[in-house]
Amino acid sequence: MRGLTVKEKATLCGLIWHPDATDREIAEKLKMPTSTVTAIRRRLREKDLFRFAYLPMLNMLGHELLVVSYGSFDPNSQDKVREMFLAKLKDVNPKIFAQCRNHENWLMMSNAANYTEAKKNLDALEEFIGKHGIANTQKISHILFPYAVTDMVNFFDFRRFANHIMPAEIAPLLCKSHYELPQNYAREVLTKKELQVLAGLVNYPEEPISNVASRIKVSRQCISRTEKELKARKILRPIIVPNLHSLDYRYLVALHLQYKTHVQRSDRERIASTILDNFPVMFFVSGTFESFIVTPVRTFDECIAARKTLIELHASHDMLRSAPTFMFFPTEHMACLQHFDFKKCIGGGKL
Repeated sequence: MRGLTVKEKATLCGLIWHPDATDREIAEKLKMPTSTVTAIRRRLREKDLFRFAYLPMLNMLGHELLVVSYGSFDPNSQDKVREMFLAKLKDVNPKIFAQCRNHENWLMMSNAANYTEAKKNLDALEEFIGKHGIANTQKISHILFPYAVTDMVNFFDFRRFANHIMPAEIAPLLCKSHYELPQNYAREVLTKKELQVLAGLVNYPEEPISNVASRIKVSRQCISRTEKELKARKILRPIIVPNLHSLDYRYLVALHLQYKTHVQRSDRERIASTILDNFPVMFFVSGTFESFIVTPVRTFDECIAARKTLIELHASHDMLRSAPTFMFFPTEHMACLQHFDFKKCIGGGKL
């Protein structure tokens, strides 16, 4: 956050909290002139401090599984081989939408229509890893979270992050809105035209509607109308993605927790609420017996402190079945997490 004024921080937080709002609406909430918000938005975008994106709720579109995979690199593998590994992953599994790495570990997230597709993609991944000697396939972990029985505590909603960088005097102006946790809604059936518009918006989120219309051969009126309908049905969620590295959050802490069989859902919900109140969590999914958390932190010391706090919080309630897996990744070299690439999950409007 070095170099940002109070008004710039306030505007950035306003954008994150209300990604779909106009400059005038944000200005009213922040009690600032509209022209000031417009100028600051343009300046922040020119500095690449944020980007706009659309998240499709694939659990409502026939995808049954969210898959989190992670592992360790072979210490003898060269850095250029590891870079090639991440670059080629999309060819191996086209439904990967997030990935990052450090010198020791890698992490990726993907969707799957069903268990058969998930198994096929994971087998291809392990075959690719084994072929190139990048990592020990026996040290790879795959966590399958069925959407129907998984609590999507936070799916890349950066409002919690905004709360941690928000000037104190701005909080009462922005945080009056109720923070809704993601829900697991019933499957929706979309028409061919709706899928086409959904794909266009997800693939080209920052382009003018006229450009999107030209790309997908659909009228602007149809896109505008369908966009509103998809948002109202909770199928499409607009978000502002902050540039974590440029905002001095240099690491991501990733934690895989496995629970004992006696742990109740009420216990998990209570812990989740405490975590959300105290960490700028950007990803948090929780199943019956395990969960996965990703939160940005500023320094390596904060990485260690966050790990200690999160583990102690769960251990104090006798929840942990085994020692948690802890990883940290530099935000400077994130791959798809920076771009939220859902193109292959949506395709050209076909699922």
